[in-house]
Amino acid sequence: MSTLAQYLKKNKEHAYSFATANTKYDKQGRPVISKEDEWVDEAEWNELYDMLKFQKKVE
Repeated sequence: MSTLAQYLKKNKEHAYSFATANTKYDKQGRPVISKEDEWVDEAEWNELYDMLKFQKKVE
């Protein structure tokens, strides 16, 4: 088991509370990413999506 896995197992409740406290939610209670989030500008996810979409069409 990795050091990170050991740490998370030992501190599961603390890690979960930290993650949920830093998560934004919409009116229906669903987790969302705001338009101002720095992740909005990351293109890697779009590239991955396009690649997987292309692979699905080929198969």
